[in-house]
Amino acid sequence: MEVVCIDRQDKVPLGKGVRDLVRRAAREAARVAGGEIKGELSVALMDDETITELNRRFLGHDYPTDVLAFPPGETRPGRSARVAGDIAISVETASRQAQEYGITLDQEIALLVAHGVLHLLGYDDAPGMEEEMRKKEAQVLSALGYGQRE
Repeated sequence: MEVVCIDRQDKVPLGKGVRDLVRRAAREAARVAGGEIKGELSVALMDDETITELNRRFLGHDYPTDVLAFPPGETRPGRSARVAGDIAISVETASRQAQEYGITLDQEIALLVAHGVLHLLGYDDAPGMEEEMRKKEAQVLSALGYGQRE
């Protein structure tokens, strides 16, 4: 799986290693879930305003959220690799949540990447599957050297 990370926001400063963290978190989430994502996974880091627009347009919710996952669409022209999906993360929301939970922004971003990848692999926040999803997220964080968010 090729992971492309694009920082489309300028509200929250990010460390130089964030793109590598995103790639590692995505690959680890796929490994932990026992799933395979073929093709290119795009992870866009954005601000609250942009993710609110996506949330409104695709889910009908007029507020910012932390992460959205969009399943694969179509094959890109001129490429044999199928697009694996897209993940959008609000860095502003992630920053607030990191402060609320007393963790680093990097840890929160890793968690949100894992959450998005798990959605792309069929996991859901619905009762019954939510607990399994949280366990997988904790495994990803542990593998990346982070503790579990409370």
